[in-house]
Amino acid sequence: MLIRKRPLALVDREALAAFGENQDIARISWRPSMTRPAEPVSGRRTPVVRLGVQTVPLPPGGFLQPSAEGESQLTRLMIEGLAGSRGPFVDLFCGAGTFALPLAALGPVAAMTVMAMLSPR
Repeated sequence: MLIRKRPLALVDREALAAFGENQDIARISWRPSMTRPAEPVSGRRTPVVRLGVQTVPLPPGGFLQPSAEGESQLTRLMIEGLAGSRGPFVDLFCGAGTFALPLAALGPVAAMTVMAMLSPR
């Protein structure tokens, strides 16, 4: 995802779409600021990720851990730390379900994405 304050001109959108096509990139999105939603510019297919036993489509602007190895390690530590617990569990800021979906193997989970409204100063 690209974050750019200036609007994308048609020539910029065309260049990004061509780049996405040539490089077989699943989706390219941009947002004008961190408080505005992401907008797809190019989309060859919906990006998906496997979380626990579930395959989940990622929304434009979705968040994952910086690396698959780091995510795997964090998930492992969470599951080990809760071993023997049966829930119910709560995952705030769950995003796509990185932790909530693997946690569901232990017990019921309430997974919530909390959106904050930010206003300019």
